[in-house]
Amino acid sequence: MKISEAQIQNVIKIYKEKKMKKNPETITNNNILFNNPTLVLVSFDLKKYHAKYREIPSIRESLVQELKEKIRCGTYHVHGLDIVEKLIGREAADLLSDISDNE
Repeated sequence: MKISEAQIQNVIKIYKEKKMKKNPETITNNNILFNNPTLVLVSFDLKKYHAKYREIPSIRESLVQELKEKIRCGTYHVHGLDIVEKLIGREAADLLSDISDNE
């Protein structure tokens, strides 16, 4: 399952909002945060990984063709626990979205 760009941005937004509410002094200490070499390195890493994430196509044609072939041949089988895991993950993402919309 690929997580959408919107979901990632939503989680980051929620995290930032919660972090600022719990730790208001971070707002006044921005210079300390941005001058921290460790945080600068982490920021560069995040930008690098985010750029790589954007390179991933939203539809992976090779995977689609492989799945179509398995379905056509009758060899495609999904374990019930995998379905439940995806449903719970989707529900959790929706719940996070609802929580952020209500605040």
